Amino acid sequence: MSEIHILFPTPVYQNIFNPLFPLESVIDFIKTLEFKQDYNVYDKPNGKTTDASLDVLSYPELKFIGDWINLEAYNFIQTLQVDCEFHTLVRTNSWVNLQEKGNYIHEHKHNNTQFSGVFYPKVPPDSGDICFTSSQDTWIDSNTEPKVTGFDDLNSRQKTFTPQQGMLLMFPAHLRHYVTASKSDDERLSISFDYNLH
Repeated sequence: MSEIHILFPTPVYQNIFNPLFPLESVIDFIKTLEFKQDYNVYDKPNGKTTDASLDVLSYPELKFIGDWINLEAYNFIQTLQVDCEFHTLVRTNSWVNLQEKGNYIHEHKHNNTQFSGVFYPKVPPDSGDICFTSSQDTWIDSNTEPKVTGFDDLNSRQKTFTPQQGMLLMFPAHLRHYVTASKSDDERLSISFDYNLH
């Protein structure tokens, strides 16, 4: 009997905040925050962001979301069999991204941290997908490009998620990712964050 063994995977954790709990208060509070212009790798304006050093998830108005994300972060590392009796997770920062029509987030990774994630309090339709990428295939050598009949999690260099309101994604901080350009006339709000294992 044949088997496929998935070796050396890169985990991406996904969950949805309780859809019965309205996020309007979160959105209203986020709109009171001070945003600064964000720039892409070519130093061109692209969206807005809050100061990452402020840890917006620790603000009283967002603490219930921060507490839920903390629990989900522990669920994520327990799935990876990290010993939570020995280790603790510490959120090092969190910030809000505001993307308007045409805005995107260039490909990047999060440096000097171990786990990263994003939570979506407001996601209009067609406001951009998050895409995770790998610079090389892991299933075949880098000098060979065979013709394939399709792509899936076994043979693709990219995995795309379409955000929805209340969605949470967590992943190793070294995993490269980007967000496609928004086609929506309404703004998309996302809260990004980083955790270190102590």
